[in-house]
Amino acid sequence: MIAKFFDAPTQTNGVWNTLAGCHSFDTNRIVDYTYTKRWCRVGEFEMTLPFNSELLLMLAVNGFICFDDGGAKDWLWIQDIDYSDGASIRLAGKDCKGLLDTRIALPDSAIVQGYDAVEGTTAHCLRHYLNNNCIGQTGNDAVRNLPLSWAGGSAGSTNDSYMARFEYLSTIFTELCDGAGLGYDIRGDLNSAAGTVPFTVHTFSGSNRTIGQNARARVIFSLYRRNVTTLSFSHGVSDLYNAVYATGSDNVTLVTNRDVSAAEGVARRECNVTVSVPTSDSWYGKYAIDQVRDNTETHSYTFETAASGYDSDYYLGDFVTVLDDYTGSYYNDRITEITKRYSANESRITIKLGTSKQKPLNKLINSFISGTARKK
Repeated sequence: MIAKFFDAPTQTNGVWNTLAGCHSFDTNRIVDYTYTKRWCRVGEFEMTLPFNSELLLMLAVNGFICFDDGGAKDWLWIQDIDYSDGASIRLAGKDCKGLLDTRIALPDSAIVQGYDAVEGTTAHCLRHYLNNNCIGQTGNDAVRNLPLSWAGGSAGSTNDSYMARFEYLSTIFTELCDGAGLGYDIRGDLNSAAGTVPFTVHTFSGSNRTIGQNARARVIFSLYRRNVTTLSFSHGVSDLYNAVYATGSDNVTLVTNRDVSAAEGVARRECNVTVSVPTSDSWYGKYAIDQVRDNTETHSYTFETAASGYDSDYYLGDFVTVLDDYTGSYYNDRITEITKRYSANESRITIKLGTSKQKPLNKLINSFISGTARKK
C-alpha cells in the first residue's frame, strides 16, 4: 500500500496546474486506513500516519491523496489534520466527490421563480449544473471554478429533468444519478498534460451478477457459502412517506403520491410540506416529492467478506445476490457502499446493499425540512 500526496491545484489565467506539478511526497508508512465509498453519494475516509515533523510540514488541508492498494486507486480530499497526541498524524476528509459539496446551483435569472431547470439525458443534466457553477466560469465568477472536467460515461435516462434552487451540486448529482440507476466518481489523472484539468467526473452503471442471470459469473453472499463472516438484514417502513400533501405558494394544497398508484389503508403514510411555487407549476409534484426524498422504504444488507473479490469479481454498483440463511430466501440488490479497513493487524471489506434506514440526526433534520416535526 502506498499513498501519494498532492497540494491543491491552482488556476492561473484560466489554466490549472497538473497533479505532477502539485506532487508533495509518497509514503507506505500507513498505520491504519478506513474509506467508505458510495454509489452516488459522497464518501469519507480516515488515515493515520506515524508522527514526523518534516512530514507534517508537507501536509496541507485541502490537499489530495491517491491511495493505491493494488486495486482501483482511491482519490481523497483532506479536510482535517490532527497531531495533538504527538505520536501520530490523523487525517480525515471526503473522497473527491466532496468537491461538489462546496458549490451550490445558482438560479437562472431568466426563470421567474429563481430556479435552474434542465431537461435531457441524465448525463446532460449533470453536465449542465457543472458548467453553470464550477467549470469554465469567467469574470467575477472565475473564483467558483473547480479543477474538474467532464469525462462522460453512461448517459443514464434518455428523458430526465431537474429543477435546482441553491442546492449543493452533490445533492443534485445524488438525486439525478440515483433516479437513473447511475453511479459517479471524481478521479485524478496522474498523467494529465499541461493545460488539461487534473480531475475528471464520470458516470458508470453496474453489472448484473445475480443468481438469476447467465451472462457473467454469479455473485452470491451467504454464511453457508463461507464467503462472509457477518451478515445483517434490515427491512422497514418507519422512514416512509408515500402521500405528500403539499401546500403551494398560492396556499392551495394538493396531494402527490410517491408511487404511480396511491397507497391506501395501513400502508398509507402521509405528511405535509410547503412548496415555494404555485400548484399550477408543472414541476410542483416533483418538487414536493423532492422534499421528502430520504423518507423511503428501507431494504439493506450489510456484511463483512471473508474473501473480498472486490475489484475483481464484483464492483461498486453491481447487482448481486444475498442468501438469508435464516429464511432461505434470496435477495437481489445493488452494492451501494463499500468500506475498506486496513491496519497492521487486519484487512477487512464491509459491503452494504440497498437503501439504509436514516440515522437519527438525519431523520430529525429531514423532519424539519418536510414540515413533520412538531414542538412539544
